[in-house]
Amino acid sequence: DMLATELQELADMDFDLELTGFDSSELDAFLGDTVDEDQQDGNEDGIQYKEKFSIVIECNDEKDQTKKYDEFVALGYSCRVLVN
Repeated sequence: DMLATELQELADMDFDLELTGFDSSELDAFLGDTVDEDQQDGNEDGIQYKEKFSIVIECNDEKDQTKKYDEFVALGYSCRVLVN
């Protein structure tokens, strides 16, 4: 489930999933229509799932990345650092 979630997040960022090493049939298995009814409306514990929206900001260097990360965290945004 965690791998499927990560792959879906990559797909949502238009990442070429072929680069993950999985072939198309494996990716279909991970990303196929596998969401059950509990996950659509919340699970049996009453946890509600929400969509996540992301934005990617390209920085000039590590120093610039650190500065931007700190600024957004200070503003209350949830941030992740991606290095490619």
